[in-house]
Amino acid sequence: MTHDLDDLNPFAAPTPRPRADEETWADARADYENGVSTPVVAERYGLGERQVRRRAFNEGWKKPRRSFPRSFAGIPPGEVEELARDPNLQPFVDAHSYEVGELLMLPTADRLSRFGFRRAAEAAGAGRIAEAQAWMRLVAQVNRLQPKLDRQQRPFNEADYIRAEFAAQLREAFEAKLAPEEDEAEEDAAAADMADVADGR
Repeated sequence: MTHDLDDLNPFAAPTPRPRADEETWADARADYENGVSTPVVAERYGLGERQVRRRAFNEGWKKPRRSFPRSFAGIPPGEVEELARDPNLQPFVDAHSYEVGELLMLPTADRLSRFGFRRAAEAAGAGRIAEAQAWMRLVAQVNRLQPKLDRQQRPFNEADYIRAEFAAQLREAFEAKLAPEEDEAEEDAAAADMADVADGR
């Protein structure tokens, strides 16, 4: 098997792409306007992503309006109506909100890694390859740092220890304030008992 020297030269100019014919562009536009992501359209028809984006902008290609939630967390204004129209979405919204809340309240490397992997899988399933790759880069970084993060992690954060100490001080002060009143009550009860004994009761 022989190679042209230019094929082995890393500094050689890249081979230009062959020009796509109008039929190819028509098919690419149809896929784009049916919701296929730009990277997938480019790969499917042997085009560059920048070519596709430029052509889409110049010719006014329109993506379809999405009917599924696109928020990272919470429910933006339009989704309330969507949930009213399709209540089957509610368990997924609840699960997602719970997962985000868990991540915000107790962030751990393992939880962030699982969260990022699920987002990557969802993006890949919806054809958003670039977004899926971005999530997977996050997962790779978290997994690389996880051993170090796990060594540094304490079961409670610094604010929890401060709150616990403050609560202990409040409890001591409250108990100290109640102690004289309890002593007085005990003295009154003892005096009443002595009076009963003296009266022969």
